[in-house]
Amino acid sequence: MTSTLTSPSEPPAVQQQQQQQEQPPSSPPHKTEPSSPVLPITSPSLQPSLSSSPSGRHAVSPLERTASLLANHTGDEEDSKTQQLKAELRRQRRALESLEIERQQYRNDCRALTDRIDQAKDRLQQRQQSRQQLQKNYEDHLRSLRATDDDLNTIAQKIRHLRETISGLADALLEHVDQQQATLVLRDSWLNLRESIKRLGMPLMPNQIRMLTEKYMMDYLILNTMPSRFPALRPHQEYGKLEAWLRNHDRYTAVRLRQEIARIIVSGKHKDLRHMLEEESKQISYNLYRHLCDAYPYMEQYDKREKNPSKHFYARVQGLVDDSINLGFAMKGQEVDIAPRLVQEGKQSFDGAIMEEEQGLKEGIIEFCICPPFVTYTSLPFTLLEKGRVYCSLPRQAAQQLPQPQRA
Repeated sequence: MTSTLTSPSEPPAVQQQQQQQEQPPSSPPHKTEPSSPVLPITSPSLQPSLSSSPSGRHAVSPLERTASLLANHTGDEEDSKTQQLKAELRRQRRALESLEIERQQYRNDCRALTDRIDQAKDRLQQRQQSRQQLQKNYEDHLRSLRATDDDLNTIAQKIRHLRETISGLADALLEHVDQQQATLVLRDSWLNLRESIKRLGMPLMPNQIRMLTEKYMMDYLILNTMPSRFPALRPHQEYGKLEAWLRNHDRYTAVRLRQEIARIIVSGKHKDLRHMLEEESKQISYNLYRHLCDAYPYMEQYDKREKNPSKHFYARVQGLVDDSINLGFAMKGQEVDIAPRLVQEGKQSFDGAIMEEEQGLKEGIIEFCICPPFVTYTSLPFTLLEKGRVYCSLPRQAAQQLPQPQRA
């Protein structure tokens, strides 16, 4: 008979489980062993912590039960973490899908904006081409109304070229000047400037003779650039009256009349006008040449000795006259009013904005206008085209401080 040890502290179900686990397997029925007497365990210290259930199964130890509980708890934690990771993964996937949709939308928007930019560039290029074509058509139209192909820039260049040519001729004449003779002739060339020239001394200094020679040639040639004067058109006064009347009533008509007259004369299609233009050019050249010969007798003497007509002083004077006439027609053919600005000698103060002073002064009263400023009267105030050149008298205090020049 086998004794069974029970622990009063464990419930019957646990004891039954422990008994089932510790019960050895039953031997096969065909083998029998001699039974031996079993001694009961009476010592409490040697009694194992085992209990048997009423069913006879072995009980679970506390260590195993704790391990089982820990395993169950660890499994629950792992399941909870797994669920959290899966939820986070789903959230990341949804965010990724949302970003992918936004990226695709951005691509579509960028593609649409790029197409719109390309279309805008195409329209801009077409408009620029259209504007350039309109500008070209407009300039061609204006050029067809003008007497020459000049514009404001080329007219300014022609003014500078005329001034340089005059200066070159004055330098050539100064090499063979008789100061006494030149002073007398130049002093009597302007009735209103006779006293001013006398104050410069007698005889004039070479640089003063050169300056007044340039002034005389410019004053003579500037008449060809006046808006109301047309070489080859005799009744200048009648045209001036008509032009003034038209300007008071319709400025555009007055400008068109001036342009058309200049274009007809320059075209040379009318033989009588071309002949009259040539004759007047010769007359202007002869009058200017004769007056210069009075101040510089060397001119006529040289032309008599020189056999090549192109080297004559008369040919150079003729070139100046032709240049001034061409400049005048170029100015009259413009759709704007271009004219030399009036300078009141002996009264007007120096204006550095539109003038250059011969001595480098910054102030003073204008004594001589060597070359007037050329301006355009498209609107008020006027617009400067080319600066003028003047000679001013020094202020009294400044004149006393300067050393007196030595006369040759």
